[in-house]
Amino acid sequence: MNSDDLPKVAVYGKYNHGKSSLLNALVGEEKFKVADKRETVDVTEFEANGIVWIDTPGLDADVDGEDDRKAHDAVRSKADILCLVHSVDAGELDDSELTLFKSLMRRDNNYRQKTLLVLTNIDRKNQQEIEQTLELIRRDFPDLTILQTAAKDYNLWVKDGKNALIKRSGISEVKSYLEQLKAGVGELRRKEALRLIRKARLELSDLIKDKEMAIASAEDKHKKFKAKFWADVGAARTKIHQRAKSLDAS
Repeated sequence: MNSDDLPKVAVYGKYNHGKSSLLNALVGEEKFKVADKRETVDVTEFEANGIVWIDTPGLDADVDGEDDRKAHDAVRSKADILCLVHSVDAGELDDSELTLFKSLMRRDNNYRQKTLLVLTNIDRKNQQEIEQTLELIRRDFPDLTILQTAAKDYNLWVKDGKNALIKRSGISEVKSYLEQLKAGVGELRRKEALRLIRKARLELSDLIKDKEMAIASAEDKHKKFKAKFWADVGAARTKIHQRAKSLDAS
């Protein structure tokens, strides 16, 4: 909500789908760890080009679910802009990706203005295979912006001046799109603040209603207990009175 803070861009997706490689290409430095094994286990941030870039742990890599929790928390509490990352090698989105991505979008009415899906590793597939994957993804997310990238060797291509590969990498398109989204971060934060305020008001209202019902229930129980107590006292007095009369009579 702090408009003075730099925009924050988080990458989010399954383990080994190219999140860290994408970030390294976007910042122009090898700042994020890249490996075939589980490497990113904590949320990592790096400031470059007027943006705070956030690398999140890969989903479904930790059997205990701790990595997933860290990734979810970072996305919910830190990110102004969200890059959903999916490798073209994996084909269509699997059930866990669909569930996670859709849950994020249900939670935020402004997701179209702050979310894009980046299809990575396109240099490993031919155009027909890429189009087939895109068609399957668009079936599930027809209104989501999808960009294609080859990011793993991007910084080497830049260093070696391989302009044709740089152009085909798609990194320039991702940067341009993020710049567009960055311009609207202030308004998105304002909307998010209003959403959270409305949510807090509703939750407070529901809490008050629950407590009022609990108080009413407690008062009703107390009233019934009190009535039964005095009824029992009255019955006891009657029995005592009757017993006393019978003793006097005898």
